[in-house]
Amino acid sequence: MNPKSVKHHFISSLLLIVGLFITTTSFSAPQLKVYAVTNVKTGDSLNMRAWPSTKSRIILAIPHNAKWVASTRQPVKKGNASWQQVNWNGISGWVNTRYLKYDAESTRKALERRNHRLRTQGRNVVNRTTTTHATAVNTATQTGKVIMECGGNSPFWNVSMDFTGKRMKVNMRDGKPAFNTPVYFRKWLRQSNKMVVNGGRGRNAVRATLTKTNACTDGITNIKYPFAVEATIGGNRKVSGCCRSVQH
Repeated sequence: MNPKSVKHHFISSLLLIVGLFITTTSFSAPQLKVYAVTNVKTGDSLNMRAWPSTKSRIILAIPHNAKWVASTRQPVKKGNASWQQVNWNGISGWVNTRYLKYDAESTRKALERRNHRLRTQGRNVVNRTTTTHATAVNTATQTGKVIMECGGNSPFWNVSMDFTGKRMKVNMRDGKPAFNTPVYFRKWLRQSNKMVVNGGRGRNAVRATLTKTNACTDGITNIKYPFAVEATIGGNRKVSGCCRSVQH
């Protein structure tokens, strides 16, 4: 077998193994469920505790009308109470299940989002493997667009920032159409590990601050993203989430 054939066989085998790993990961992912807080009086809050016990310390007060309380664990019975380990706004702890109501629609959306990210993560693994052995692909990547993809799930929103073309696409997932707007300011604040990005005007204004953390999570998957983001859309709508840079 000539060297080119050996190289091609190695790459093909490696990509097959990666594909099998990704497929297995997708099927073995923990069962995700999303809940809304219920049976809590207006103005009151649901206590999230460090352990499944009323004697455990309180680590977070979840609002009475909170949504997107996610869990991948089965309830645990302690005495007469049932406890669920949950994640809300990036913080994990235990709550009494009598105050949780299963939200089928939010669960469906969360599963779609997780599966999309798992597939995207898998494609990135394959792309990195391929470019290691293909100089032509690597050259094409170097000349492509640099895009920062940001988003969150409380509520769902996403912004795609094209720093090469100086444009961004904003989708607030609220039934209104997505819109495109120019990026007119971007500055990296090296001392504070932050990037400030401004775009658009008026109702299309976007003011975002990205912080390099390498540990941002969406509260639904275990994927860690390099940037955390806080943004104001349209002058008054505040959102938060995670970001990653990609090349097209």
